[in-house]
Amino acid sequence: MVMIATIIVVCLQLGTSGATQSSVSAVPVYGFSGASAATSSGRSLHFTIHLKKCQQLSGPAEAEFAETFGGRVTSWRSFNDRDVAPIPFMTFYDQKTVFNNTGHLAQLSREVQLWGNDTAFVTTLIFTADYSQMTYMYTHACSMTTATTRGNIDLEASSNPPEMLGSFEDIVTGLEEGDGVHFTAMTFLCTGGKEHSFSTFGGHIENYDLVYDDDALLEIKTSIGQTAYYDVRYNMGVLDVINMRIFSNRSVDIYDDLAVPPEMHRMVSHRSQCFLSTGMPGGMVHVWKRGGPSGAIY
Repeated sequence: MVMIATIIVVCLQLGTSGATQSSVSAVPVYGFSGASAATSSGRSLHFTIHLKKCQQLSGPAEAEFAETFGGRVTSWRSFNDRDVAPIPFMTFYDQKTVFNNTGHLAQLSREVQLWGNDTAFVTTLIFTADYSQMTYMYTHACSMTTATTRGNIDLEASSNPPEMLGSFEDIVTGLEEGDGVHFTAMTFLCTGGKEHSFSTFGGHIENYDLVYDDDALLEIKTSIGQTAYYDVRYNMGVLDVINMRIFSNRSVDIYDDLAVPPEMHRMVSHRSQCFLSTGMPGGMVHVWKRGGPSGAIY
């Protein structure tokens, strides 16, 4: 596994509107290097994709759900292995339940790939409501906005640096106080981590269970999400379910399971055994809480 530098010079620049640093909640992020630097340094990433301005590579001429869309990157994955691709790239997903143009309930999933050469691909999948059948798939080629060129994909990140949480107890407090807890896991360093297709991944902890033994808190359980996408390795649409367990002894288990519609049987299952970063050597999972003034949305 070949790894690009984890920490890249952060390519974030404040706009010129005259707002002060304390009043600005977000700043532009330029290109793949800026997106990688933002996520690896624990900043929250937001996106706007002007899909109609991208080049449609496949699918019907009148592609459904081809309008501009955006949001917050709730989970992401990076790929730095030359056996996977000659240049690094990262992916994130926009997924929702919608009504299609025939009035039927459907599952919409968009996979966004940001490549190291500042190009991007957006693959749109439309499933039936129960994921039993993939009805449409189409792909657009887009460009990323850089410091010198306006592209089809605009990114922003939080202007305030996040605060690293260096203990199990700090993570629990951050979750209970609603401090926007999120993480980055360098899975390629974890035991069993090289079985994953991705090198690192991260996201926001948006739900959690606290597991007690009598009065002693033992672990945090969280579901990172269920993602539908087209897996080129298996030439089919799959559902990817990732769960994470953070234990009071600093160990972290990451479970990555693939299910195949329509039977939804488990096809692939990976487990990585990692350790929480506490500022000392040996940690593979870094956890942060939102920085900046109380109530900041980024």
